[in-house]
Amino acid sequence: MIKAILCVGAGSCLGGMLRYLVYLLTDHLRIHSSWATMIVNIVGCMILGVICGVIDKGGNISNNLRLFLVFGICGGFTTFSTFINDGFKLMRGGEMFYAIGYAALSIFIGLALLYCGYLLGRKI
Repeated sequence: MIKAILCVGAGSCLGGMLRYLVYLLTDHLRIHSSWATMIVNIVGCMILGVICGVIDKGGNISNNLRLFLVFGICGGFTTFSTFINDGFKLMRGGEMFYAIGYAALSIFIGLALLYCGYLLGRKI
């Protein structure tokens, strides 16, 4: 049990650091932080899809590696709560059209990339 918790913790730490690097990059490029959140969420969906596809295909992934990748890295990298907060900030700022577009694009692209990643993972 301790080993599993450490696997999740190590992956979460790495995922959080990667997410922060995306925020630094978008800030450096003067891109609104909502886009950084969308980027990490859709990329995270793709990564999660690949992992799940490999696992479902019968890929030889240990439980600890699965915990590290799925709950750790993907869980630490993606930011659903931040996604919701960014949408709320847009709504609160009177930008309802952008809030709806931001949410719809994040969900649609995320689902599409998760599916693509799943198919890719099944081929690995």
